[in-house]
Amino acid sequence: MPNQLKFWRHLTNHWPLVMAVVFMMMTLVVVGELYLSQKQLHRATENYLVADSVRRSEEIDDFLRERRMAATRLASSHTIEAFLANRALGMSLQYGLNANLDFIEADFSKEVEQSKFRGRPIYQGITFFGETGAAIAWTGRQEAWMADSVSAEQAAIVIDSERNVIVATAPVLRNGTRQGTILAIIDLDVLSALLIANTAEQEASEYQEFLLIEAGNRVLVPENASALSPADALLLAKLPERKPTVTRDIAGLNLGAEFVALRTPVRLHPISILTLTSEKTAFREIGSPLRAIYIGALYLALFAAALGFERMRHRALRLQSDIAESNRHRDELEAKNSELFAEIARRVNAEGELASKQERIRELAFFDQLTGLPNRTCFIEQAQQVLDDAAAVRKRSALLFIDLDNFKTLNDTLGHNMGDMLLQQAAKRLLDCIDHTGSVARFGGDEFVVLLPALAATTEAEAELAAGAVAEAILQSLSRPYDLAGIVHSCPPSVGIALVGLAPTTFDELLQQADLAMYEAKAAGRNTLRFFAPSMQATISQRRALEADLRDDLRVRNFELHFQAQIDVAGRLVGAEALIRWPHKRRGYVPPDQFIGIAETTGLILPIGNWVIEEACNRLKQWSARPGLANLSLAINVSAVQLHDEQFVDHLVATLERTGADPNLLKLELTESVLIDCNDDVIERMNRLREKGVRFSLDDFGTGYSSLLYLRKLPIEQLKIDRSFVRDILVDANDAAIAKMIIALGKTLGLDVLAEGVETEGQLRELIEMGCDAYQGYLISRPVPVSEFERQAMGAAAQVSMAGKALSRLAG
Repeated sequence: MPNQLKFWRHLTNHWPLVMAVVFMMMTLVVVGELYLSQKQLHRATENYLVADSVRRSEEIDDFLRERRMAATRLASSHTIEAFLANRALGMSLQYGLNANLDFIEADFSKEVEQSKFRGRPIYQGITFFGETGAAIAWTGRQEAWMADSVSAEQAAIVIDSERNVIVATAPVLRNGTRQGTILAIIDLDVLSALLIANTAEQEASEYQEFLLIEAGNRVLVPENASALSPADALLLAKLPERKPTVTRDIAGLNLGAEFVALRTPVRLHPISILTLTSEKTAFREIGSPLRAIYIGALYLALFAAALGFERMRHRALRLQSDIAESNRHRDELEAKNSELFAEIARRVNAEGELASKQERIRELAFFDQLTGLPNRTCFIEQAQQVLDDAAAVRKRSALLFIDLDNFKTLNDTLGHNMGDMLLQQAAKRLLDCIDHTGSVARFGGDEFVVLLPALAATTEAEAELAAGAVAEAILQSLSRPYDLAGIVHSCPPSVGIALVGLAPTTFDELLQQADLAMYEAKAAGRNTLRFFAPSMQATISQRRALEADLRDDLRVRNFELHFQAQIDVAGRLVGAEALIRWPHKRRGYVPPDQFIGIAETTGLILPIGNWVIEEACNRLKQWSARPGLANLSLAINVSAVQLHDEQFVDHLVATLERTGADPNLLKLELTESVLIDCNDDVIERMNRLREKGVRFSLDDFGTGYSSLLYLRKLPIEQLKIDRSFVRDILVDANDAAIAKMIIALGKTLGLDVLAEGVETEGQLRELIEMGCDAYQGYLISRPVPVSEFERQAMGAAAQVSMAGKALSRLAG
């Protein structure tokens, strides 16, 4: 107890010292606390700068992700799905796909118009590339280099600083298979709009913001911002990620002021956002340690007096902060509500537009746009069910296949607009003929199909009468002349009819039968009708067997060339026509008219034609070394299918070069039917061959599509009078007049004229008097194997010498 009293007495006696010690201890505590607070505030400031930079980088990442999602949305749009579906169904550009492409491009244009950022357009262009890399539909910018970016298997964003663009790609998928790519081009400078620009009051020395592209090789700056030198950009691009760095610590950097530099990369992209904040501005709330001591001392002196006031101010500030936070949350809620109402309105409008587009897509997919009739796809989809329903109630049905005769000639002579007008009138007449007893569809071109699902007949004979009556009405209606904008034109039909009994049948089988019956009607002279008969099926089977044998013999090149001599008016042998022969293992020699048509429809004419070209060129090369044969020309027949083949010219030229044959001795004979499908590509191929020396002859002239326009445009050097005019030239004045007209036309145009099918001296005499230049036929020689022809050419056969004698007598 006495010791305690002594201690308190000592404190009382030295109270100034005690107060000084207490004051010093309190000052040290306060200064320490302030120093630690400054350190924490420094770290908090750095964390704030990092968090703000990360937020800015996420805004850029969100912008790029939205572009990728937009490309993905376009790739799966209904318009592209409809296009892929229609293309898979075989729809052509003319009757449907063009409309699909229009809708796709409309979607692209809408996306470009609606996608803006701060009033600035985002997209430069959007393109739909097919699986081969070819551009199918586009809007805006479209350049060749874009095709190199279309192989992406998933949606992606690519920064192309060299072209100053951002490329957003997304694959177009159908049934899990990539069918193409959506590629959107975005101006790289759009990203600069995301940067914070300095205000009028804000100096560039206080805060600057940049985008570093590809390790500083490219720098984007906002409006009103000072530029960053390339050297400084490269140094700043090497800063550690998300770590504030004072620029005075970076060697070689020359910014003209001291900044706190912070580089934050944008996730998954070669982009970094760079902020330069002046050190004074960044840490203006933080003082030096000495300042902390002064503030601490002053705080201790005023602590007692200011404690109550500080508590009141703190409470007022907290209340003010709470009010501001509440107002901010309220504003955010109102903004989100506005966005929600706008999104609801947009989706309601989009659903309405989608329903309208779906209805339009259905029309394009299932209805012919020219006539308004169901198309092939729609008709086939419904016809089988109609047939099954008719069979279920024991009703007989019939299918009519209708083809307009010589419709292609109308298109070629009067133009496709007239052809379209005729098709529209024909469709209306068909609907009038069947009324409500059946259905009509356009199968493409000039082909129509009529299904009569419930005939008023109990027997097959009654069904034939009922279907025949409808077919006759159609024949009469479609045979009436058409008024095509003041031009009267007739285009009668050929109709094939297939009857359906009480037993169920497939639509494909029924369609094949009606189609075959229609071709029988054409063969019978057109403008008539034919019912399908079982014997026609036998024809189909024979044709298929012949096609199979043709394919087998093509593999082993089981063909021969026979040669028929051609002489001039003096009786000299000037050339030959090479005619293909097929020695069938069971049938013997098959006539060309029985297998050439099959070869053309199946595409086998291309390899067969290549074989003929190869054999003819080899023969010309062999003859070039034999006197009496070296100057003979050799003619081979070429079909329209070959002339439309893109590889035809290259193959023929390569064969001439490989064999060493003289191209000036090779003559290609074209039938007049080639002229029907003669387009600019065919004319260009013929001119290329003519430049190489190959000559052209027009076979069967006068029997088909004789057009003086094409005689002037094509490099034709010879006309051949068809044997049908030569045969009756002595007894039919019309044939004689036609032959004479052809010869006169040839002389006027500077063309040689050759008559084929010359079999008698009388025919030869008449042609000589008309002024014909050359002759071919049995009177001179039949088509013979090469060995016999060569003997004839050397003077060993009687036919050529006989013709020569006949010519000598006629000349005498």
